[in-house]
Amino acid sequence: MKKVVLFYTIGLMILLVGCSSDSDLEEANANVLKVPDLVKADESYQIAVHLNNEPTIDKSSIDSMEFEIWERAKREDGQIITGETEDDITYFLDYNFQGTGPYFIQARINDGESNYQPIKKVHVQ
Repeated sequence: MKKVVLFYTIGLMILLVGCSSDSDLEEANANVLKVPDLVKADESYQIAVHLNNEPTIDKSSIDSMEFEIWERAKREDGQIITGETEDDITYFLDYNFQGTGPYFIQARINDGESNYQPIKKVHVQ
């Protein structure tokens, strides 16, 4: 009986740790990758990445910053677009979503030693 209780306790702990990690990751991505959760098709939106609070990126030596945007289940048809910057902390892109449905936006930031790739899901109406 003790083994059964121990087994369920360990399983519950693993489940709780896994859930909090996903939530923390989504919150971290939302703080870095700025775009509304719900957008309209055929309207231009600014997508931005703010790196001022991201300690793992050396902002003075960013080699590249790109946005990848794709529709759900169509990543191979997605677009990779270089982000623009005015201050080396915020990178942005003006983008017009053509179709409706779920899209994914991934920022790819490379500082020569590490890659940071936050991702966000956006619903297009």
